[in-house]
Amino acid sequence: MNSATSGAKGWLLEFGRDELRLSVNETREYLERMGRQLDDAALTALHSHTEGWVIGGQQASLRLRHQPHAAEQMDRLGSGQRPFSQYLLANVFGQLSAEMQGVLLALGIASQLSGDLANALTGRRDGQELLE
Repeated sequence: MNSATSGAKGWLLEFGRDELRLSVNETREYLERMGRQLDDAALTALHSHTEGWVIGGQQASLRLRHQPHAAEQMDRLGSGQRPFSQYLLANVFGQLSAEMQGVLLALGIASQLSGDLANALTGRRDGQELLE
């Protein structure tokens, strides 16, 4: 048993992109909690454009709050616009240091991680701390 398993008392909970992304209905519920409502076509377009990422729903909610007619434009999302994952890549990943980008790219190939595996993949000695 490695330190990650013993530290988790034998329990493993995995989160992948499918668990982190919202369904269309979850996107609708999120927007409604924020006081925003979209018709089905606009909601479908928004969900497709944001690829279900919560941050995309949040950005849309802010846009709708500040631009009252933005809901009418939601059904045109995606036409000529890059997917939200490209936005995240440029504005989140792209803002990290080159060292941290390298670490994330190295760790990204593993389907499960432990401190020892993080050390092996990155050449670092603080893999467990890095994961925590």
